[in-house]
Amino acid sequence: TWKSCALPTRQTAGVRACVEQGAAGTDLRATITIKMVVEGTGKVSRSQVQAPHYLFEKGLLNCAQRALGQIKFPATGAPTVVTFPVNLG
Repeated sequence: TWKSCALPTRQTAGVRACVEQGAAGTDLRATITIKMVVEGTGKVSRSQVQAPHYLFEKGLLNCAQRALGQIKFPATGAPTVVTFPVNLG
C-alpha cells in the first residue's frame, strides 16, 4: 500500500532538522521526498531519500536514516509504504 500523507510534525521533526542542517548557509530551494516502509509493527524498516546531490554531500542521507529509525507508527499488522515531502526554501 502506498500512502502520501501529512505526518505529524513531531514525527518528522528529526528529518526536517537534517534537511535544514544540510542546507544551512545556502539559498537552496527544493522538495526533498522521503519514502519509507513501515512494518506492521510500526517500525520503519527501509527508507529512500530523494534530494539534490548537494544535500547528500552534507550528510543528509545518514542523518535522515537515523531520524527515520527513531519514528514509531501505530501497529497496523501489515507493511505500508509512506511517502512525504519536505519543502525547502
